[in-house]
Parts: sequence; structure tokens; C-alpha cells
Amino acid sequence: MTERINVLVLGHGRVAFEALLSEQNIGFRPGETLGSIEVIQIVEPLAPIATAVATVLCSWLKQRRSRRIYLQLKGNEIVKMEENRFSVKQIETIVDKIHSITVSRSYDDNYRFEDDYGGFEEHLLRESGKIRSFNVFDVYERRQKSSAYFRNKASDIHAGAVVIWDAYQKSPSNAFEWDHEAVRLGLEDPPPEKPVSARFGGPLSFRLHVALPPAFALLAGLSIELQIKAFARLLDLENRDIHRITDLSEQVGITLSSEHAALADALTEYIYWASRYPTPRNETQFDKANDIFRKAGFPAALDEPNMLARYESLWTLYHSAYWRARKVIDEP
Repeated sequence: MTERINVLVLGHGRVAFEALLSEQNIGFRPGETLGSIEVIQIVEPLAPIATAVATVLCSWLKQRRSRRIYLQLKGNEIVKMEENRFSVKQIETIVDKIHSITVSRSYDDNYRFEDDYGGFEEHLLRESGKIRSFNVFDVYERRQKSSAYFRNKASDIHAGAVVIWDAYQKSPSNAFEWDHEAVRLGLEDPPPEKPVSARFGGPLSFRLHVALPPAFALLAGLSIELQIKAFARLLDLENRDIHRITDLSEQVGITLSSEHAALADALTEYIYWASRYPTPRNETQFDKANDIFRKAGFPAALDEPNMLARYESLWTLYHSAYWRARKVIDEP
């Protein structure tokens, strides 16, 4: 009979897994930590508790769709368990063959796979058929309260972001290749007649490939902010003087998927400071921003070919929502 089976926990799922073991009265104790891997030792033979162990494994998977379990059997055979792929009875039959168990999460437990429009739909039901009113002859009031002005501004900034991305894609990425477009625009002097050797540090030229990504991120973030604020006016919601995209999105009833939220949070940092200053106001904000960037893969993600597609996916979400609202809510 196998004793002291190691359960290797990848991520932060140890407490949840131990709770399930306790519920099934399975004896265990903490094992040695292996770097970032936490170890739990099951300290009793598995065969007599096969049903209890199988129940723990299936229950742990069902709690979160992002979880995975890998059973290493005697003879080095690996069984991969995913949600709804195995029943308790199926796992019971192989419990006594288990050599070790690895539990992991491909995403955080609070990972959201899809955008949630529930609140937005409630707003539409409440406001459908209504007509917004404001003094069309007062230029300031018209521009401040009309969703069309915000939508048009968002559309213009969106176009600017796309143009900047296109220019970035065409700019040379090689540090030792002179940026002739920058020269054409008068941003850099013409290259010297004699080539500069890479051994001596290469050309100290202005490079669009370095300058454009922060500008793209700034405009991308601003375009989405204004698009949200456009249909916030259609929904007759409070005008919030903030830039954080996820907070504005919650206001209009759209909870972003984790992937969209990570990008939105990163773009927000570029709105607030990252496109304009070397650092935010204090080190705490700087450390927090770096955590946000890591979740979105920034700054490396700004160099990836799919960056524009990621941005367009987020832009389209709000662009479509605006026109849905515009079909059922009228304004002068």
C-alpha cells in the first residue's frame, strides 16, 4: 500500500485543497516547500480511502473551471483530470495506483472568461424609449451632454491610435538601422556618411520604434474612456471625472473578462502617467503599476503583432454597446 502520497500544489490552492481533505477526514500534514510549489502529504494508505480521495479530487476541480489535476501513477503513467471529464467512480478505480498528485490552476480562481453585460442590459431596459434633453443652442451644454460629441471624439482618437500603430509597425526595430522616416519628418538628422560601428554603441538616433508605443497606448486608452463616457450620457448616468476604464465600465454595467480587464488596466496607467512621465507620483503607485503591466504582458506586449487586435477587441466591445444604446435612446 502506498503511504505518504505527495500532493504538489502549483499556485495558491493549498488552503482550499486541505479544506476538502479535512471534510473527507483524510489524514494529511504539510510537506517541504519546493520553491514556489507547496507540498501536502497524505499520511494514510490510499486504497481504504479511495472514495474519499476521488471525491476530493473531483470536488476541487468542480469549484473552479481553471483547475487541473495530474495524477502520476506507478509506472510513470500520467492522467490529466479536467472539470467534468471524470466521475468519482472512475477515479476510485485508479486511486491505489497513484504515486503523486499535482494540482494547478491555469488561471486565478477569480478569472473571468467572458465579458458580463448584465448591468448594461438592465440600464437599457430602464432607459429604452426615453429622449435625452439639453439646450442645443448652448454650445457648452450641447458638447457636455450630447453623447455624439463624446462618441465622435472617441472615434477620432481611435483613428489616431491605429495610424500610430501603423507607423510603429513600419519603423525599423534594429537599433543600428537609421530611422529614415524620423529623418523625413525632421525628428532626426540625416545619417552620417560613414557608418557608425555597433562596437562603439551604435547610432544615437531618435527612433520612432521606441517613441510610438507609449503614444499608441495613451490614445488607445483615451478612445475607450471616451467611448464609455459617450453611452454613459445616453444612459443618463453620473458624469464621473475619472480615467480608470474598468471603473467606468462597471458604471455602465459591463464587467470585463479578465483578459480585457488586464489590458484596460494597463492602458489606464498610460492615460494617467506612463505615456507622459518616467514614474507616477510615488513608489507605491509605481510598484502597483508594474503588477498591472505584468498581468497584461506590458511593456513587451506593445511590441507584439497582435497588440492592435487586442485593442480593437476592447474598442469594438464598447463601440457596439454604444450603438445598441443609441437604437433605443434618442437625443437631439
